Amino acid sequence: MRGRLADELGARATVAALGGLLLAVLVAQRWSGPGDLGGGGNDAAPALRALAGGDLLAFWERVPAMGPGSVIVRAPFVAVGGTDRLEDLALWGAVPCVWALCGLLLWLVLDRGLSRAGVWVDLLAVVALLTVAVELRYAVNGGHPEEALTVSALVGSVLLARADRPLLAGVLFGVAVACKPWAIVGLVAVLCAGARPWWVLGGAVGGLLLLFGPMVAVAAQEHAATAQVSAGGVPYASGLSLYFPLLPADPQTGRHMLPALVAQHGRLIVVLAATLVGLLIAAAHRFRMGDGALGLLAVVLLVRAVMDPLPAVYYVLPAMVCLLAWELRVRPGRPMLSLSASVLSLWVDRTPPGDLAALNARYLAAIATVCVLAVALSRTRHGRPRLASSARTGLPAGTVGRRLDR
Repeated sequence: MRGRLADELGARATVAALGGLLLAVLVAQRWSGPGDLGGGGNDAAPALRALAGGDLLAFWERVPAMGPGSVIVRAPFVAVGGTDRLEDLALWGAVPCVWALCGLLLWLVLDRGLSRAGVWVDLLAVVALLTVAVELRYAVNGGHPEEALTVSALVGSVLLARADRPLLAGVLFGVAVACKPWAIVGLVAVLCAGARPWWVLGGAVGGLLLLFGPMVAVAAQEHAATAQVSAGGVPYASGLSLYFPLLPADPQTGRHMLPALVAQHGRLIVVLAATLVGLLIAAAHRFRMGDGALGLLAVVLLVRAVMDPLPAVYYVLPAMVCLLAWELRVRPGRPMLSLSASVLSLWVDRTPPGDLAALNARYLAAIATVCVLAVALSRTRHGRPRLASSARTGLPAGTVGRRLDR
């Protein structure tokens, strides 16, 4: 029995990996672009070129503000595709990041079985997120495919914690933070998914030391200065920021100026606020949320996206991925929130720039999604995560296609 289930898991993993690779190549080929890859504070091109060329010292000196995680993952693909042209760097650097996302979503669909009712609706939601919603396109085209890799690592860490793999969950969470520091807001969700949070913390610390230790040892002062700038704020708000419609515009520049405190510590305030929201929801569940931790992850990431003083469109991508993962895991065959979010994303993107009605609609939709998720989580009993192995299979609960703890 155990061998048959292992074969089944292996077959599903293979299908998800190969299908995800095919989708990733198509998406990256269609949407990849240099964007911020070759300039600005998140310039990852020098680090990618150094690591792809085997110059480890130069790599650790040139690690971008977002961290070394995604660069390490992307470098082998970049080495194959070439580093001379920025366009090739963008294309081959995007493939592993999008591959992680596509493979994860396909695995979540396959994990519930293809013979059940509603599977085509789940697949439609996955395709809509990858092709209809504009967030992934903006991330890949803007030179930031690591957004997809980061949220894939976050969702994976929750699933591993749920399957009683706390050390691996912690290490993968550390990888997520090393890809993008904003991933730290998901710590509460990862800790609430399993029953051994201290093991998760231990794995996370180990992963972070492994990835950030060499960077600090080689160029501590330079990276500290970069981190201080990245953790700060900006003097004005724009985009999908929650502050945007609340502030008067400067008569000379037209920009919506922020209060001094927010301007100086905006990103830190956002992280603290999103973490506080997560703690309040988790406390209501006595910090035992099981699969509901994916919904909690969607909430905190959406709060982070709408509160950032100067967000990009793709900042919403991680929340949309977690929302779909939660629906595929907890509400199979009914991913209506995810489908609605993808359609709304396309509609807002096609409205004229500066259309306040469309912008306000997106604000309201984001806030409504947070409220709906919070209510849905409050009405669902996820209970204590199971640690015992199944008497029939000998495998930990949550590691086979059909959840054994239902």
